[in-house]
Amino acid sequence: MCTKRIICVNKSEDILSALRETPIAELLLSHNLGVQVRKYDRPKILICTCMDYRVKLKIPEKYAFIIRTPGANLVDSHFGLATAVAMRSIRAVAIMAHTDCAMTHIADKSEIFIEGLTQAGWGQEEAKTYFERQAPEHSIGDAIQIVIDQCQRLRKHYPNILFAPLLYKVEDGKLYQVTE
Repeated sequence: MCTKRIICVNKSEDILSALRETPIAELLLSHNLGVQVRKYDRPKILICTCMDYRVKLKIPEKYAFIIRTPGANLVDSHFGLATAVAMRSIRAVAIMAHTDCAMTHIADKSEIFIEGLTQAGWGQEEAKTYFERQAPEHSIGDAIQIVIDQCQRLRKHYPNILFAPLLYKVEDGKLYQVTE
C-alpha cells in the first residue's frame, strides 16, 4: 500500500519532516506504534474523519476533538472546526479519509439509499428528492483526493493552522500519510 502518494508509518523516522514534532506526528506515533508521548490535560488536535464504525483510533485520553461526518467531508462542519480553532486553540487538524468508504461515488448507490429510507418510513418520492438534493454535495469521489482538496481549501481560510491529509486503511487499522 505504501507508495509515493501514500506513506507508511512503521517507525518514527517515517513521519514526513513537515509533520515531525507536531500533534500530527503524535497521532501517527500513538495510533500506529502505540507510543504515548505524554498525558494530556486538553485536546491538542482536531481530527476530522468518517462516521464509519470501522475507523477506530488509538489515541490518548483528552488528546483530540473529533468531528465525524459521512466521508470525512466537512461541507456541513465548518463551524465545529472554527470553534476548535477559535475557542480551544487548536493549531493542528488531521483530515482523515478511509479505504472502502460508502460515500465514494454515492450517486451510484441511489437505489440502496432510497430503499433504505423508504423502509425507515419515508415516501418513495420524498426519499428520491432528498437523495437527489443531498448526494452531489456529500459524495466524495476519490477518498484520497477529498482529503487533499479539503486541506488545500482550508489552509486558505486558516493559514496559521497545520492541516494534514491522512488515510485510515480499514484492512489493517493503520494510519498513512498522504502526500500532495
